[in-house]
Amino acid sequence: IGPYRAAPKDTTGLVQNQPEVTSGIVEDTIDLGPEYNGILQEALRTRPEILEADANIAAARRGIHVARASQLPALSIGVGYIYTPNAAGFTRVNQGAATLNVTVPLFDGGLARARVKEARATIADAENNLRQATDQVALDLQQAYLALIQARDQVQVANVGITQAREAARLARVRYNAGVSQ
Repeated sequence: IGPYRAAPKDTTGLVQNQPEVTSGIVEDTIDLGPEYNGILQEALRTRPEILEADANIAAARRGIHVARASQLPALSIGVGYIYTPNAAGFTRVNQGAATLNVTVPLFDGGLARARVKEARATIADAENNLRQATDQVALDLQQAYLALIQARDQVQVANVGITQAREAARLARVRYNAGVSQ
């Protein structure tokens, strides 16, 4: 999706219906001014849906590290102590135990690679959700800002109407006082 150029003509002289994509970025042709741009930047920094999408991307990126860790060897250490008195109660049996386990994943049937692939897909999904949230916030803000501008314009038109009505009333008073009708 992107800005389009005029559609080229084919050999029959008819305009083709397929637009030519010039870039992968949609360019906004409406410039609402620096006030709007500042408000948009603030909204993109503070809106909860944007913050949530950013947090989801960060969590998905950590998911890749977790998925890759399943391919690595695992080491565990354990220490234990057992106290067992004998039945007569005169002697005690004390046993200590220490364990060291090393697990090396030799073959997991592709499970680790599948986990990494799934984590990458989760990142792509989270980034897509961020783009959608960003677009929705920008759309909501643009609609609200345009409604504000329209309301301001309506107030200006109403003020012009009030000024005209006051002038018409003043002229009517002047005519009445002068005894002129119409």
